[in-house]
Amino acid sequence: MKKHILFLIMFVFAISCSKEKNKDYNLIHDRLSFKNMSEFNTSYLMLSKMTSKEELQFWAQTKNHSTLLNSNDTNIEQYSNVLKTILNKDSEYELGDSIIWFNNGNLYAFAKNEQANISALKTNPNKCHLMGYVSLSIIENSKLKSANLGLHGLDARNQKTLYEQYYQPCGGNLIAHTGMRKYVHEIYDESIAASGVIQSHLHLRIKLEYQGSKGWKAASELTEINVNVVSGSYMYPSGEPKPMQPPPYHAFSEYHNCSGTLDIMLLNVNDSNNQYWVVSIEGSIYQKIMGDVDTNAWTDDGIKHDGVLW
Repeated sequence: MKKHILFLIMFVFAISCSKEKNKDYNLIHDRLSFKNMSEFNTSYLMLSKMTSKEELQFWAQTKNHSTLLNSNDTNIEQYSNVLKTILNKDSEYELGDSIIWFNNGNLYAFAKNEQANISALKTNPNKCHLMGYVSLSIIENSKLKSANLGLHGLDARNQKTLYEQYYQPCGGNLIAHTGMRKYVHEIYDESIAASGVIQSHLHLRIKLEYQGSKGWKAASELTEINVNVVSGSYMYPSGEPKPMQPPPYHAFSEYHNCSGTLDIMLLNVNDSNNQYWVVSIEGSIYQKIMGDVDTNAWTDDGIKHDGVLW
């Protein structure tokens, strides 16, 4: 009888240890897992409907998942909030039987049984298995009144610098405050190539920045944003202009957010030929720091560019 009791205690203890090991693994390696690229792309499009950092942060918390949304790493600043949400604190996610590591625009794959050696393997990326990349494509100024995104893959020609006097923090009272701020409106394309599949995502990003000791950084004042994109077209250089669907984007009128940033995915294209975008966007974007003087509000209507935003 004593032997049976002892065996039962040891069995329960073994199960407890197993659970603790799994728990520790999940805490240390909180990667999102996707069965294949199709599931990854579906998740990307789903997250793209969450236009603010607050929504994405809340979603990540429900998954017990760390993200790069609040990272200060300048190497990832240009990428979308969707990609930053998918990546964990170690710039990783899982795809099928592989652990994917994002580094300097490249996607490297490690077998899951290499888990214990990943840190050492990462020290020499040239010897890692390159399975894809994430790039910001060039938009050429051709045929349409459009934007050339340049070598860094985005166009931020629409900017306004202001001297903030007041602001209302999220959940707080109006505060008198002086400092340089900047509204920035930009378009960019984030293309993700992996396993022979390329998906191109055209984004409109509206953000607020402050001037720090090392240049302009993302600000966090409560911001009112009104987006009214009334028309738009896109094409590849060899094709004919196609209308963007589904404009107009009236749904974002009087949108308030705490991060000062709104990221809207305009288009998604299966870009198997890895060509680049030519786009033209018309309409207006209104932005104002909540509580600040009305003269610091800005309506970007493309007047400086013949009525075309991009």
